[in-house]
Amino acid sequence: MRRSALAVELAPHGITADSLAPGTVRTPIDGTFPFDRDAFGTAYGERIPLGCDSVPDENVGALMLLASDAGAYIDGARIVVDGGVLTEQMHRMRLICPAAYAAYDARPCHPLVTGAAQKET
Repeated sequence: MRRSALAVELAPHGITADSLAPGTVRTPIDGTFPFDRDAFGTAYGERIPLGCDSVPDENVGALMLLASDAGAYIDGARIVVDGGVLTEQMHRMRLICPAAYAAYDARPCHPLVTGAAQKET
């Protein structure tokens, strides 16, 4: 909400307000961990649809888009760089709690949606 408010307030001044939401990033980390780092990495890696953590360059690419002239018209956006984790969680919730989506699924389709995307009514 703060990002959206900033985007609206600063836009007249030619300033955009966006955010980057990275998922797990593979970096060289030293030190001790209070858990089995390899087991955690394996378990979490199974939840990433692309199958692996990102590398810093992949996050820098999204950041460079926002900072470049190519991203000058992007305002109030949150760019998620997580390998599909957020999308997978939404899909998983549909499977875990189908009753929560029953009302949504029962709605008629928007009249502009056609073809294979059109729900049967």
